[in-house]
Amino acid sequence: MVDNQDQENSHDANELGTIQFPAGTWAIDQSRSVIGFSVRHLLISTVRGHFDGFSGEIVTSGNPIGTSVEAYVEVATLQTGDSARDIFILSRELLDTERWPRMWMKGEVTGETSTRYILDTEMCIRDVVRPVQFEVAVDDLSIGKRCRNPSNTGRVTLHARATVNRKDFNLKFSPVLESGGIIVADTVDLRLDISATFDHP
Repeated sequence: MVDNQDQENSHDANELGTIQFPAGTWAIDQSRSVIGFSVRHLLISTVRGHFDGFSGEIVTSGNPIGTSVEAYVEVATLQTGDSARDIFILSRELLDTERWPRMWMKGEVTGETSTRYILDTEMCIRDVVRPVQFEVAVDDLSIGKRCRNPSNTGRVTLHARATVNRKDFNLKFSPVLESGGIIVADTVDLRLDISATFDHP
């Protein structure tokens, strides 16, 4: 989040019509962002994970519609809180990080609802590229004034959500219980909490 003293503008998801982004490139701040996911396990608990290594940028033209996004994730930086589980997920059975060390996403904001922007992307996991649509909320937009912010840096905080079917990306490991129930659900919730910075010319 942005400190109050550095804020010129702050918006929530109910004020989409008032948001004006300066044209330029915003760099994703890895230290303040989270690329995460969650999936139901044994239909009882939820496994949550994230990636420590990623990069990307957002290119704006002043109007949020048409904003482009490009991001890359280093698959081997996966963390779920269980090292044995991480090793298995990264193995040839699932993500196969030795053959496909990076995931990527490229897309564009194509529309909006009353509270969210619609981000249509192509996402690549392993060697499979599929369309994925995110809903994006703008949590904070701060454009520093030179007199108060010598670095003249802006910052925006975004929250993007989507749900995908892991089998669409050939992640088809599907063991079953003796009772016939599945161990891991097919659907995976993606959670991107992004803080990005913009340097004024």
